Amino acid sequence: MADLLKGVQLAKQDGTKIAAEEALKVDKVVGLYFSAHWCPPCRQFTPILKFCIFIKADFHNELEDDGEFEVVFVSFDRSEADLNKYMNECHGNWYYIPFGSDKIQ
Repeated sequence: MADLLKGVQLAKQDGTKIAAEEALKVDKVVGLYFSAHWCPPCRQFTPILKFCIFIKADFHNELEDDGEFEVVFVSFDRSEADLNKYMNECHGNWYYIPFGSDKIQ
């Protein structure tokens, strides 16, 4: 997965940025989540995804399991403002490819 996103700076809602190669190390399972603020089915599914990831994280903490799962949000929003609004409304603190990245086009 890191090869697919090689050279991409991933970001999180808290403003942190990291190279995809570092964030998506070999032992991680990566889910690419394609979605957009303007898409009604996406807006229904995103909170469910956030909840499932929260439950998974809580479950793994209890079991002291070291399995890692990362979500990378690939936005099809039409503007950076829409992307930010969508992230703030219902996304988890998962990685996303910043608006305007060549990898999304």
